[in-house]
Amino acid sequence: MNILGYFPGIDFSSNEQFGRKIHLREFISNVKSNEQVTATFVIGNAPSNLFNDDLNILEMGHTNSILRQTASEFYQTLYLSNVIRQNSIDLIYTRDSPYFAPLLMSVLTKTPLVVEANGVPENEGYNSVVSTAKNDVFHTIRAVKRRHAKKIIAVSKSVEESLLSENANYRTATVPNGVDVNKFDISTPVSLSEPYTLCYVGGLQEWQNIEKMIRVLSLIEKDIEFVIVGGTEERQAALKETAETEGTEDSITFVGRVSHDKVPELINESDVCLGPFAQARRASPLKIYEYLACGREVIVVNDEGLEEIYDLPGVHRFQYESNDLLASNITDTLNEISTNREGRNVVVDKHSWEAITDRILQECQKVVK
Repeated sequence: MNILGYFPGIDFSSNEQFGRKIHLREFISNVKSNEQVTATFVIGNAPSNLFNDDLNILEMGHTNSILRQTASEFYQTLYLSNVIRQNSIDLIYTRDSPYFAPLLMSVLTKTPLVVEANGVPENEGYNSVVSTAKNDVFHTIRAVKRRHAKKIIAVSKSVEESLLSENANYRTATVPNGVDVNKFDISTPVSLSEPYTLCYVGGLQEWQNIEKMIRVLSLIEKDIEFVIVGGTEERQAALKETAETEGTEDSITFVGRVSHDKVPELINESDVCLGPFAQARRASPLKIYEYLACGREVIVVNDEGLEEIYDLPGVHRFQYESNDLLASNITDTLNEISTNREGRNVVVDKHSWEAITDRILQECQKVVK
């Protein structure tokens, strides 16, 4: 099977898009190690030697200018259509994004298109006529690509259900995210007594509800340190103000952004990890699998979505109830935590990037056949 992967929206030179970059790097690496597949990938910008000067990685650049991006996509359509014909590409694989080039390439070359949906796209803006119009155009491009696609691969059942509620004729499959089980491993057992270290790794956007967790943790009558990894300096400052208001600033450590190689060490220094989310969260969070791969139990807070992780060993899911009740539930969890070796075993077996990539390629092979 010969694949063209189209991902120009992933800017590897940027500090943003962390989860998307990890997902794509792992996908590229595992596809290229599969002897049954030949692949050429189109990406945005990448630091030098990120892909070891791989001749099958084409950098098409990345811009936030809509006009420049539109012109670039028309050029890419013509250029890559020739690449598809000359290399006998069997399938185009791309993300559920507002980039229209893969759709045009598929139509011009009659090559099947597979779309990967990593979430339910939020509105691009509400505060102006221009942003609303842009959002409408982006939604239209996504909808046309979805209708044309031979298969849409969703990262969670809730994402798949949302797509099917939009159009019941979409051809879908669910394949969740994965984790590098060699990098994320158990190096330290958890503490069975106080003090307990709780850890959160990820973005500090408001919908992650870290403010709520700071308020809840202030109600727990245990010796606790809350380690928060990630986020901009601006968001860290806002959260520090919340901690000062709650009187918990001495119990909270803000690590800030770190390299991905540092994350397993920080997780292994914790005893339990937190996954607070928006009340309705339709995604397949990378960090939950990384926590589990390190043998940590995970406290997830949300009301809707994330169904795939509820039954994983060591995942404790609580809903958005009163802060007092949530604090009580977390206290009960801390009283019985242990090193989550069963959770790691399940992740190694079913959620390694190798296993996830194989499942994606199996869905692609069905389309090609």
